[in-house]
Amino acid sequence: MDEKKQRIFTRISNKQTVKLYDDADTSPMPTQQIIEYNASYDNTGLVLPKPSKTSNITNKGKNNKAVYVTADGTKHLLKKIPKGRILFNGNNNYVEIHEPFDDTQLDIRVTHNVKIKIMGSKRKRNITILKLSSPDKPNNKNNVVIGENLSCPYGLKINLARGNGDVIIGDNCMFSTDLLIRTGDGHSIFDTETGKLINPNKSIFIGNNVWCGVYVRIFKGAKISDNSIVGACSVVTKEFNETNIIVAGNPAQIVRRNIKWDRNPPIVFEDDE
Repeated sequence: MDEKKQRIFTRISNKQTVKLYDDADTSPMPTQQIIEYNASYDNTGLVLPKPSKTSNITNKGKNNKAVYVTADGTKHLLKKIPKGRILFNGNNNYVEIHEPFDDTQLDIRVTHNVKIKIMGSKRKRNITILKLSSPDKPNNKNNVVIGENLSCPYGLKINLARGNGDVIIGDNCMFSTDLLIRTGDGHSIFDTETGKLINPNKSIFIGNNVWCGVYVRIFKGAKISDNSIVGACSVVTKEFNETNIIVAGNPAQIVRRNIKWDRNPPIVFEDDE
């Protein structure tokens, strides 16, 4: 393969070039594999996950795989990531990361049966995906899809509850500081008369071109449709099927319809006086 087409991403650390993935081997990583990694990390001034000093991809289970997908669609087994860590603390997990990926800080820690697909973005991203203390059962599965061109420089945290519940995020979204997404409550609530569980886990869907302000919380069963805005500090707990809306409040409600937004600041579009 031509060297330019091979597109091997590297980082320089201690005057050494570190290869991020292996072109040939795409088989699952061996159990208990720990990979050395000494590359430096960007300091954004935020409270970010501390990178491990001894590894940044660790496999403590079986049938786990992390792959990198280049522009031509070729998949390569990931040996290292530029920033952050991936911890497989269980079985049957799969992480797929598409280029470009240079400016993404990742903290992925999962137990069992999680499939994650992160599309490429040239924008800065700081993404945490957690699924902790979950049993290895057939009905305990989660999917996470993050679309192209996402920006979330100051923290996106996805907390996958024990059990089912997917998170789907569309293309060209813009998330501000400290966005939290949770597919479940973490503890069970029952009806005292029927004994029925009343707070099951539910999936979350965020459409294309969605802007979320600072400190937004998006909980189980929420849906935010295309070209919409979620106001700062809002708590989204239900489906909004209309496009081009602004939702805000706790719980979030529609406060304006028929809008569109742009990443540029208002001064770009204001008339000169």
